[in-house]
Amino acid sequence: MNNLKELRKKSNLTVEELARDLGVHKNYIYMLENGTRTPGFELALKIAKYFREPIENIWSMWFFLSIQPTLCMLYNGKGWGYEQIVDC
Repeated sequence: MNNLKELRKKSNLTVEELARDLGVHKNYIYMLENGTRTPGFELALKIAKYFREPIENIWSMWFFLSIQPTLCMLYNGKGWGYEQIVDC
């Protein structure tokens, strides 16, 4: 699951406002919030930057496992970083 709905409500944003700011349809935000859709890495990162939150505070480990073939998470002692590599 994810914390998107919590962050949106905490920021006093409507689904429509968040969708507009991110450049996606409001129905897509609903699907992300209820877990029926998973964003691509670029949108997930855009959302994290939008809320000024580390990406791992928003998306569960299942998200990272779903993108594992192209990205590996690397812990550098200060937080999680991402390095694009072909073979983990």
